[in-house]
Amino acid sequence: MKLTIFILLVSLFLFNCAASESVGSLSTSVNGISTSSNSILKLSDSVQSISGSLQSISGSSSGGGKSQMQVYQMDIRDLTAIYYKNGFDSEYNSDLAQVAKTNGILNWESDPSTYVGIGQGLRKAHVEESEFQIFLSKIDGSRKSLRSYLSQGYYSL
Repeated sequence: MKLTIFILLVSLFLFNCAASESVGSLSTSVNGISTSSNSILKLSDSVQSISGSLQSISGSSSGGGKSQMQVYQMDIRDLTAIYYKNGFDSEYNSDLAQVAKTNGILNWESDPSTYVGIGQGLRKAHVEESEFQIFLSKIDGSRKSLRSYLSQGYYSL
């Protein structure tokens, strides 16, 4: 279910992307996700948990002689894993943008490190390889580079 929601979000992202070999720009807003009242209550708790986790992501992954890009990928990895475990929602985009901004990344939508980090986050969240392959198959075939970056991240952990 969580992966299905994530696939929906990424599909909506990709629907708004330019169909080129470069990693295009993704929409920063996702509309049309409806939830039941039980999900809204659960989401409220999750958002509070995610909010607290986001504040500590950059601090916990920095240092250790890592390059800025490695730190950024780790932050995206951790954010994606948190969202996967707590349920993706429309805030994922804005949180991606915030993590990118914190790491000095101005155009996260076209930065390959974003997608490597997302792939790593799915692996960290224990998404089964078969589910990951289904997720990749939902991405438009003209977006080979995007699939490649996601796979690179997933298989790097």
